Amino acid sequence: MNYYEEFGVIPTASTEEIRQAYRLLARLLHPDAQLDPKMRAAADRQMQRVNEMLTVLTDPRRRREYDESLRAPLRSPVPTRRPAGVPRLPQRGAWRRVAARYWYAILIASTCAVAVIAWYAIAGGPTEALPMQGPAPLQGRWLYSGNDGAYLECVLQQEVDAVRGTCQTRDAQSAPDMAIRVSGSASSTTSTQLAWTAGDGAVGLMQLNLESLDRMRASWWTVKLGRRNAPMRGGGWLIRQEAR
Repeated sequence: MNYYEEFGVIPTASTEEIRQAYRLLARLLHPDAQLDPKMRAAADRQMQRVNEMLTVLTDPRRRREYDESLRAPLRSPVPTRRPAGVPRLPQRGAWRRVAARYWYAILIASTCAVAVIAWYAIAGGPTEALPMQGPAPLQGRWLYSGNDGAYLECVLQQEVDAVRGTCQTRDAQSAPDMAIRVSGSASSTTSTQLAWTAGDGAVGLMQLNLESLDRMRASWWTVKLGRRNAPMRGGGWLIRQEAR
């Protein structure tokens, strides 16, 4: 797979078309979108490669040299005869070539796998039911405030099998504050996962685990960037301020 195929453009694409393809690929592969340190390091290496591809294809001289290298005939390997009865062994370096060719699909699959594992780790599996404060233990105003300046304040309404509400949040590395709407099912009395949406079009998830009547563990992260192009993520203990 050559640089044009990795960007998803034709070899005669204009410089602007290549830059547009680069911006889309960079948004998907940016290290800031990865929560796991190993995935962040892998995404950082891939971004370095994508940046090198952009440098080559937007420099007229280097692009011309690269195009000429694509047209150069490949040397055919000298055929060798395998003795009868000897099974064919995998060619040396075959797995490396497969990984290099399909690195993008491998990265996406690995990211999804890590997200699933992280969700199960946060959820912690089945838990015993806690004493309920009426039929809506998650309902009320909850607040988290971190030492790094991050905070999350949520006002939740809980019905028979659903939770909805609004939250005001600020990431430790981003400003200004962001208002988000949350909603999801409430099939369990101790934990739930809510989807959230922001005014700039960002979409994410929030995992809530009720530890006591007045304390709840929360983790939130972005799954689709909005117009601010700034991923939001965090976690901490929410303390009940008042029931509603």
